[in-house]
Amino acid sequence: MAAGYRRLGQQNQHGAKVLKSIRKARAEQPSAEAQRASVREALRELEHRVLVVIDDLDRIEAGQIRDVVRLVKLVGDFPNATYVLSYDRGPVEAALGHTPEEGSVYLEKIVQVVHDLPDPPREAILSILLEELQITVDSIQTGPFHDEDWQNLFPGGIRPFFRTLRDVRRHLNAVPVSLRVIGPEVAVVDVLALETLRVFAPQAYAELPASVSILTGEGRDRFGRGRDDVEADRIQAIVGAASQVEEPAKEILRRLFPAIGNHLGGSRHTGGEQRARQQLRVARPDVFRTYLQRGLPHGVLSGALVSEAVNNLINPEHLEDLFASLDAETTEALIQRLEDYEHNFDPSAAEPAIPVLLNQLPKLREGTRGMMDFGAELVVGRVILRLLRRVDTDEARLELVGRALPRIHQLTGGMELIDTAGHRENVGHRLIPVDASDRLYAELREQIASAPPDVLARERGLVHLFVRLADGDSVAEIQRACADDAVFLQMLRAGVGEQRSQTMGDYAVRSWAALPWELYKRWLGEDRLRQRLAEVVSRVDPESLPERTRVSLETAQRYASGEQSNERFRGGLGTRSGRVLSLPQRLSTFPLNRLCRVPTH
Repeated sequence: MAAGYRRLGQQNQHGAKVLKSIRKARAEQPSAEAQRASVREALRELEHRVLVVIDDLDRIEAGQIRDVVRLVKLVGDFPNATYVLSYDRGPVEAALGHTPEEGSVYLEKIVQVVHDLPDPPREAILSILLEELQITVDSIQTGPFHDEDWQNLFPGGIRPFFRTLRDVRRHLNAVPVSLRVIGPEVAVVDVLALETLRVFAPQAYAELPASVSILTGEGRDRFGRGRDDVEADRIQAIVGAASQVEEPAKEILRRLFPAIGNHLGGSRHTGGEQRARQQLRVARPDVFRTYLQRGLPHGVLSGALVSEAVNNLINPEHLEDLFASLDAETTEALIQRLEDYEHNFDPSAAEPAIPVLLNQLPKLREGTRGMMDFGAELVVGRVILRLLRRVDTDEARLELVGRALPRIHQLTGGMELIDTAGHRENVGHRLIPVDASDRLYAELREQIASAPPDVLARERGLVHLFVRLADGDSVAEIQRACADDAVFLQMLRAGVGEQRSQTMGDYAVRSWAALPWELYKRWLGEDRLRQRLAEVVSRVDPESLPERTRVSLETAQRYASGEQSNERFRGGLGTRSGRVLSLPQRLSTFPLNRLCRVPTH
């Protein structure tokens, strides 16, 4: 205890010494009056005046306004010093007195000369805004600009927000950052409009990310029907949060999101998705999410990349280089997006672009991702069809097909082109004369029959090539080709698909790999087919095969042993060019297997 008292006494002594040193330092410092006199003397000796500018005095809190004014009052009579205060009278006078009148009287005692600046003309404010925006947009890579959209949005939506030069400056401080981050992925007019909301109606803007589906009509049926009550409440929450700028905010929302026009005093506009996607408008949910996330959402393709592909359809070398720089998934997504630009296709682009597109097939995935996915062949085929339709006459299309076929690397690609343009039942679109279609199919059969085994073994659509060959009663050529182990394995791989079933009342869906076994038996004969399967099984190591090939081989063994029957596969061969085939047609023509979800490698 004694030790504790000693420590306490030592601490008290130390504290006393500190206080003594502080008092001594204060005593040695000059008084405030002395310091003031020193500053006055120093300022008096200056050759030039000191100008002190205090800007935006009205933009700080009331207590801070009073502190600043008291400080100016304290030092306002220094020699060679001039103080310029910039402020809006209302907030400053209200802060300096119980009433604005009291504040005005107090301010008059401090401010010796008042210069009232008139409000700048509205036209001048808008002129500055437009000039500065033009400079900003010209210096940054942005999304597409559409003059019609700007003319619709600016007068009633954007312009009412700009009443002072400060409004202009606030907007111009925000816009460049957003434009640089978003880049060319969103239409520039949409970005400018949404940035206006973000700056001047931040509470309304904060409601937007939770309302993407409602604003864009995502999830509605094709007639625009759906969640009217929920939508009305949500949109009212957004508009209500805009407060004093409710009307221009409503105009921006109505112009940007046609799907909710009926909730904003107008009418709902459905459709136009293709135009919105092409022009990168935020009416598209993926584009709107790109804006909100300041970057491309996962799985969304860059609009700049799509534009580059569209612009290079007439330039096959550049188009090939572009696809060569992309992986398989991005390549397929890009080809799919080209369909949105159907009405922008230059007829002269068909001939250079078609071979390049068909030459991407070996790179793309095999099989499908689900019931509503029909495979990469259909993705490419739909674009080929739209390019061909841009050519005026059957004769011109025939000449184009004839020049394009030698530039297609695989027989599968050539078959896709002939199928699209020709007259094959349930497949062709009859874009060339019927006699020319027959001739092209005859030439294709000759090419398949004469192709060496190493070429056939690399053909993605080998089963469909054999179907075309069988059309000419050339089963012997199929048998000769399948004498090669690699060709036989490729035939199995190209034909493997998926069959599914579901018991009524169950959620679970059972699935299994399946083959067009009856078709194989028709070509090779049942005995020869089983013999070739046994020979191949004895010569290959299944573990060394790609997974899709291994699955097809194992499935073939189940068919050969009787463990799996063709009845479980019958009717599961899918569609061709979007047309559902009847059961006999499926077994006789074997259209492309659109329902395959077995491994793709």
